[in-house]
Amino acid sequence: VLSNNKTVTCLNLFDNKINHEGVAYLSDMLKKNTTIDTLDIRWNPIADTGVKHLAQAFKVNKTLRFVRLEYGQVGDTGCLNLSEGLSENKGIEVLDLARNQIEDLGRLYLAKAQSINKKRFKVNYGFQLEKKMWIQED
Repeated sequence: VLSNNKTVTCLNLFDNKINHEGVAYLSDMLKKNTTIDTLDIRWNPIADTGVKHLAQAFKVNKTLRFVRLEYGQVGDTGCLNLSEGLSENKGIEVLDLARNQIEDLGRLYLAKAQSINKKRFKVNYGFQLEKKMWIQED
């Protein structure tokens, strides 16, 4: 339904018990969708396997700008997968990974993606993201 939707710009699936299998379907939709710019899937146990699906979507999606993955059980392997998708994505501006299991290695993977990507994106690893980062300007 959302693959061809032309009106929804923000998809909030906060705390819906979405796991890696659900994210696979969501990622397939994001590969085709051209209007969603904000994806909020905080508090869902997507884990590294789910992030791998999202990273594939990031490679082709051109409209996502803000992605919230807090409390998603994402670790360093997930960051490796994300870095591959984010290296090719030119739209994402903010990626929130607060309260996940990310160590220095995962941060290194994402820093590498930031250096490869011509359009820099911000990554939040901490507890609280500045509100101004989530304010969308037209």
